Amino acid sequence: MNIVSSRQDFLPLQLPKDATDTAVPAGLHLADAALLAFNLELHDLRGDAPLVGAAEMAGLVQWLQALPADTAAATGIKVAADPVKEHLRGTLPYAGYGQGEVVSTPLRLARVAGAIAADGVIRDGGTLRRNSSPQAASDGVRWLTPEQASFLATSMRDVVLQGTGRVLASHPVHIAGKTGTAEVGNAPSHSWFVGFAPYATRARRIAFAVIVENAGYGGRVAAPLAGDVVSAAKATGVIQ
Repeated sequence: MNIVSSRQDFLPLQLPKDATDTAVPAGLHLADAALLAFNLELHDLRGDAPLVGAAEMAGLVQWLQALPADTAAATGIKVAADPVKEHLRGTLPYAGYGQGEVVSTPLRLARVAGAIAADGVIRDGGTLRRNSSPQAASDGVRWLTPEQASFLATSMRDVVLQGTGRVLASHPVHIAGKTGTAEVGNAPSHSWFVGFAPYATRARRIAFAVIVENAGYGGRVAAPLAGDVVSAAKATGVIQ
């Protein structure tokens, strides 16, 4: 099995001169792996396209390594142990899909889902106690561009229509979301589903994050419960 690493102490590798050579050497450095993959994709799209150099790709990888920490900081989600940017260099491939040292809470992930639904504007999350009045929504801050938020929203809708959240595909309210399965040491994984509803509307929407501890795959347990939350919001008039 070939391992892609973000460590900087590997010896430089000679990349294939022929972009159609798909052989991947063992112990491939992250920058070299990105360079190889990018040039292979570029060759597929345009056979005459000039190859991207190692220096340019190394700069891109350095930018990518800083991006998750800066983006996540606005949400309160930790993508690596302190110091974040230093530790992220070794865990970036895993943090990219929610593993590694990523630590979050349901409320913080609900804020992320809400920001995606709100064209990239993230707002503070508050708590509502029984018999208390709802807090006025804050103006929020720009976290993603509208284009980025739209791309993520569409991808989350695709998860429901044809991905791991398709148990909700026939729900009468159009739901967009993402399943999650959080590994726990020496115990069954936690089941997650994060999303918003209704999808593709300017009417009132809700954002939610459901976690069921030690319940296994997100699509099996948390996703159906998220559907119940959306159904209750619809039945009580919170959403239309």
